[in-house]
Order: sequence, then structure tokens, then C-alpha cells
Amino acid sequence: LFCCAMSDLASLLSELAAVQSVKSKIRLSERNVVDVVAKLKELNYIDGTSLLTTNLHGVRAFVTKQCLKREIVDMLSGDVFNGRCSMIALAGALGVELVHIEEQSRALTQEGTIMMVAGDMISDRYFETAAEEVADELNEAGRLGVAEIAKRLGLPADVVAKHVTPRVADATHSTARIVVEGGTLYTDAHAKRVDAALRGALRAAVAPVEVMELAKASRVVDKSASDAERALVAAAAQRAVNERWANGSLKGGGRWAPDLFEAAREDGAKALFAAAGAACYEDVKRLGAPDPAALLATLFPNATAYEHCRVGATAVDVYDASVTAALRADGAVDAAMHLPNGIHALDAGAVLLNTTVAKSSVKEGALVGVGAEGTCIVSKELVDACTATVVALAQRLAREQLEAAAAAVSADATSGKPAETGAKSSASKSAAKKIEQDDVDDWNVGPKKGKGKKGKGGGGGGG
Repeated sequence: LFCCAMSDLASLLSELAAVQSVKSKIRLSERNVVDVVAKLKELNYIDGTSLLTTNLHGVRAFVTKQCLKREIVDMLSGDVFNGRCSMIALAGALGVELVHIEEQSRALTQEGTIMMVAGDMISDRYFETAAEEVADELNEAGRLGVAEIAKRLGLPADVVAKHVTPRVADATHSTARIVVEGGTLYTDAHAKRVDAALRGALRAAVAPVEVMELAKASRVVDKSASDAERALVAAAAQRAVNERWANGSLKGGGRWAPDLFEAAREDGAKALFAAAGAACYEDVKRLGAPDPAALLATLFPNATAYEHCRVGATAVDVYDASVTAALRADGAVDAAMHLPNGIHALDAGAVLLNTTVAKSSVKEGALVGVGAEGTCIVSKELVDACTATVVALAQRLAREQLEAAAAAVSADATSGKPAETGAKSSASKSAAKKIEQDDVDDWNVGPKKGKGKKGKGGGGGGG
């Protein structure tokens, strides 16, 4: 049986060779071939995945979908396109109509073999090559932003962050550890440079300053620093304080206050207070103190705090002596005119009430704290003298008015008007005497004053 089978096979092969050696007398045109292929597809002798297309030279050809997918992947991953090309360029390179390239590209994208970004097909090879280039540049520059990388590669920032930056740290040409934080990539060497530069800037600062502004002015970071760079600078500043690389402290998390400035500010506040025995808050604030009242309270706990200044006992004594001398000389004084340095003008009245002259004047019955600003003192002697002068003047004016009224009555009687009856005339004289006495009582403010009438002009009661 075996020998018979081999004999039959040899016979068939010889017949096939004979048939193949005979040249065909019938030539098929391109149109006939297309019709034959269509008929074979209709009869299911071949699968329906064949495609009819045209190459660059106008020659019609058939290609299967699987073959076209394979050619797309091979061409995209080759050295010609290096992992990225447009569909138009790929259609020209393969000699396949664009519509078929688009269809198979969508299929490859769904399979996860390639990515479609802004009309370009991209494979993993392109991301790996881009990551190596970024790593080489990062080793030189020390810092790169994702937005900058995206602009250079012509890709969206989210694509770069997802497919490029994770590969940068593992790039074969990267010799330093690379940190990806926020929207920035930087190396350990860059972080160390930031530390060193910022330490120098902090040591050179002689006044309080925002750390970020100092870093920008010192060119530690760019003016358009990202959030990651700001965090890097803040961490470097905190390390400088913790490790005592710079003498100072961080206020409010981002403001640098050098110890040298703190000492100079305290020395300045002490000098101001020592010069006059008092200091205004606004003068201390010019020294850079954010809370001058608290600073003066710490330095001079025994001094008295007012709304606008802090005053020691020495300044109060100087103020008291000056006001006392003026009061004795003139009988009245505006204490604001004798205000010593260091006491704010708006606190003059409040400080005056704590002086010895003001307290003794109150006991003597003088007027203290009068005037628009409450800084005037008028002695009791001057008050009494003024009162006596005013009373005398008022009495004289009252008498003149009574005399004028009496003269008017006499003139009426002479002109022939009927005389008043006895009872009415007596009542008029009694009323006139009472008015005169009341006027005298109203202005009598001496030790033995009369009852007086409230509400009458000129004031009543003692000094």
C-alpha cells in the first residue's frame, strides 16, 4: 500500500509539473482579476478581509487587514519614523489609500498597540526615545518643566506626564536620581544647588524678606516659578533654619527674619526709648517691627502703655515739671505745647491726667483736661478772678437795664397817662425789687451765694 501511494504521488507531481510548464494562452486583465477575486470572496474561497487599494504608481493590489496592520506597526517602529508619524505620511510610505490607514489605525489603537495623538500615530519606541533625550537635557539643566517638554515635543502636557516623565527616571543615559514633583522634573544635583544658593541669599539678607522673592532676586529660581519649585525653595529654607546654616527664623511660613535684624531692631527701639523716656509706636514700626506695642511691652514692662505710645516715669516727670512751671507763671496752660519727645500728641491728654500737677489741681478745684484735646489746665485763682469780673459786668448791665426801665415809666407818667392805683403800683414796685434781687442772686457765686435761678443766663454755682 505504501508503495502504491508513493507511486500515485509521484504521478500527480509529474502531471502538475507538466501543467505548470505549459504557458497560458489566456491572459487576464486587471479588471478580470478584480472580478475573479470578488467571485472568490462571494463563494467564500477566500476570507472577506482582502482590501482593494492603489499604490503610488497607480498599480492596483490586494492586501489583507492583518498584513496592513503588521506593516503599519513595522513602519512606525522602524528607523524611518522612529515611533511617530502622521497617517498621511504613512499612507504614502506604504502605498495604501488613507481611508484604509485610518481604519486600521483605529483598530490598532483599540488594541492598545499604538496611540493616536493630534492626528499622529505614536508607539512606545517614540516615548522611550523622548524620555532618553529629556533625561540627557535634564542632567545638564538640572530642572525642566512638563509644560516646556510638552511644547518641545508637540504633545499635550497630560500625555507627557503619563507616558514620558515616568520613563525619564529609568532612561539609560540618566546618571543622577531624577525627582518628578508636580509639573517639574529636577535632579538631586539641582536640589543641592538650590540649597547652597538659598543659604547664601539668606545669610546676606539684612532685613525681613519673603523667601520666594529673595530666591527670585538671587536667581535661585525663575520669576515664573512653578508650584514644585516653590515647594523646593520652601523646603530648602526650612532646612537652612533647622540645620542652622543661616541665623534667623521663618515668620508665617514664608518670611525670613535674620537674627541680625532682630537685634538691630531691639537696639533701635531701646535707643528711641532711652532718648526721651518714651517711644511712639509709629516710630518703632519704621524700624521694621510688625507689632511695636508688643515689642515695647517686652523691652519696657514698667512703662505705661497708651493708645499711640509707651511712656516711662522719666518722661512723665519731665512733662509734669514743664506744665507746672507754665501753670504757675500764667495761671493756665495748654499741656500740648510742652509735650516732650516720644509722647504722641493724641495721647497728651491721657498722659496729662497721670501727672502730679493735674492730680493736685483737681483737688484744688482747678479746671483740668478742658479744651478740644483735653490738654488745658486753668488754676482756681484764675477761674475765680474771671468769675468775679464776669459777675461785676453782669450786675452793671442789669442795673443799667433797670434804670432804663424806670426812666421809661417816668416818661410815660409825665406824658399824661393815668396813674396806677395804689395796690397796682405797690405790686409793680414789689415785682421790680424781686427781679433785681433774683438777678443779683443769679450772679452771686461767692462763698455766701444766694439761691439763684436755674436756667438763667451766665451760669450759677461755684467755681
